[in-house]
Amino acid sequence: MQFRSDIFGSCLFGVRITMKRVFFLLLFVFTGHALAETIDGRTLGLTTQDKNGFHMVLVVASAKAASSSVLSVTSDKPARKIHANYPRERFEKLWSSVNTLDLSPYKLSKETKDLGPADNYIVTVGFGGRMDDLVSMTYLIPKCKASPEIQAFVNKLVAGLLPVGSPGLLHSCAAGKQS
Repeated sequence: MQFRSDIFGSCLFGVRITMKRVFFLLLFVFTGHALAETIDGRTLGLTTQDKNGFHMVLVVASAKAASSSVLSVTSDKPARKIHANYPRERFEKLWSSVNTLDLSPYKLSKETKDLGPADNYIVTVGFGGRMDDLVSMTYLIPKCKASPEIQAFVNKLVAGLLPVGSPGLLHSCAAGKQS
């Protein structure tokens, strides 16, 4: 088994981050929290890795409010899973802004084998009437090529949910690690 420090810091060995794993991890983060509520079918998610660890954030709009689920994994601490209320007004503004961003060049292709959360923001936008009808679009956005608008969206999405300095870079853009 080969050690890969660019995946989950130094806590996992030889694990590739695939779309299937991201989807199931997002569902894992969300399970139990949303089942108690009726969702309105809109979700915003971010998966990333930086010097503070590996992070998955999922924000879900319910009929009455919005809520967030965060899973953070670091090499020196147990995984941290947090569920919290999320300001509905903030969710609505983010939902409106994600629809104005030009994310189409970053749409994930089926050929993508490794999502590389150390080098990319993995943004998921979901919509649908019920959880079992949820349709999601996933975008793989190179961190060093993210427009100021996309970077602002990512920062607003996770504000107050991740450690100070996150989301950030694991490698510098000058190191040539970016896609």
